[in-house]
Amino acid sequence: MATDPEPNLIISRYTDVNNEPVKKLLIPIKGYQDEPLLPLKIAVEPISHLFIDLEDYVLIALHNSQKPNDGLTVDESATIHLYTMQFQSGVSLYVILNHILRSEQRQDIKPWFPFLKLLMTALYKLPSLPATTIWRGVRDLDLQKKYETGARFAWWGVSSCTTTIDVLTSPRFLGKTGVRTMFAIHCVNGKSIVNHSYYSATEKEIILMPGSFFEVIGQIDAGSNLHIVELKEIDPPMELVKPPFQNATKSPSVSHDGAAGITTIPVSSYHSKPPRKSYASSIGHKKSANIFNEQPLFLTPTTAHISSYQAKPPSIDDPSSQTPFAQSTLLSSAQQCKLNEFYGKLNQQWELIFRGTRNGFHSEEFHRCCDNKGPTVTVIQSEDGYLFGGYTTVPWKTPEDSLFGAPKEDSTAYLFTLTNPHHIPATKFKIRNDQIAQAVLHRDDHGPCFGSGDICMRSNSNVNSESHSRFPQTYVDTTDIGKTLFTGSRYFATAEIETFRLM
Repeated sequence: MATDPEPNLIISRYTDVNNEPVKKLLIPIKGYQDEPLLPLKIAVEPISHLFIDLEDYVLIALHNSQKPNDGLTVDESATIHLYTMQFQSGVSLYVILNHILRSEQRQDIKPWFPFLKLLMTALYKLPSLPATTIWRGVRDLDLQKKYETGARFAWWGVSSCTTTIDVLTSPRFLGKTGVRTMFAIHCVNGKSIVNHSYYSATEKEIILMPGSFFEVIGQIDAGSNLHIVELKEIDPPMELVKPPFQNATKSPSVSHDGAAGITTIPVSSYHSKPPRKSYASSIGHKKSANIFNEQPLFLTPTTAHISSYQAKPPSIDDPSSQTPFAQSTLLSSAQQCKLNEFYGKLNQQWELIFRGTRNGFHSEEFHRCCDNKGPTVTVIQSEDGYLFGGYTTVPWKTPEDSLFGAPKEDSTAYLFTLTNPHHIPATKFKIRNDQIAQAVLHRDDHGPCFGSGDICMRSNSNVNSESHSRFPQTYVDTTDIGKTLFTGSRYFATAEIETFRLM
């Protein structure tokens, strides 16, 4: 008679974060990308001896993936489906895969190369979500000391997260009592697998791919033994996991037919199948595959240990490895370098003088922090996560005339977009030669305003949608999109504003 999985073998995808080896950077994962793209049935052959009835789970995944979304093939969608399954007998596939991805012994991952090629191909083909905050957590552990503010590290496993904090705080998962650590992750490369997961009806799962790199930007003790660690996804110091195909990006604009090309290679020519042996040999062999109909329980293994990892300082000779806006919670390393490229000096350093979520979004707070501070760059994040802003050499001031404000001349001022709903790449917009006198507008009842309404930030912009863009009035639009360029709408609310002064 088959037995149920032992509790310590059921490790939730969402809560196994304490197994990540964050104390040091592991050797990058590469080699799998050179494998041919095989059908799922063949791709799992080298690893099938690790599981009980893996072939049956593969058939279920393929059956449930006959009409895949997002431009994936049947095999690619089924690979994600299989990854999310909670096996009835023995350990589930995602447990061993993530264990192998986190292992220092990189040679152990080679039998997984065909499966990893399918999985990574599928994830790369999925569109990345707009910049957003996602959540994951762990029960019975306080990990604040392991994730110190400023630490940089990689998560090597396939990181499962959710977009809503309510999922994690439900009794089925972390609950609302006892010691818990929750991670608030500001990500730019999250992949929604809701269209491909076995638990699509109950889990709104977001995947962060292996080798995702983060910086700890803050911590908070939220009371009731709940500890929150705030992370920001940043560019890694090197390519940690090779992409699955040439010219791949984490959000590729590729379209593949559902039956598109999979090269079939006979199993006999690939790997000889080792003797069948269960990964958890103490668990009885069940002849027919069975899957939990409920969501997997969020249980925490007791043997895990996590230490903080402080990233190796970047080379001072390489401007692209620097963090010129080091205090920013919004900007990736690449975006920081892009802003310095717009400015015209790659090694320029900037000091944060205002942050809306820290100082308050009222116009008085902006002027208290920013007036008379010299040249500044302001970065705005809309409530939908889009990043844009402007630069001026004119110091901000609080004018006496609050009705119409005081326009200021600046021939070097410019606007920029970093991310936007139109998928326009990061772009700088120079001021029109006949509008130099209107470069910025100083008003005591407004935050930063550029041009004649090109970007106009109202007081308390985080709780109203009165801020607006009439772009292009004063600055040159090289995209021909106009006033909806920055956020997709003329009027918008903000999630964050950061202003930096020249150092």
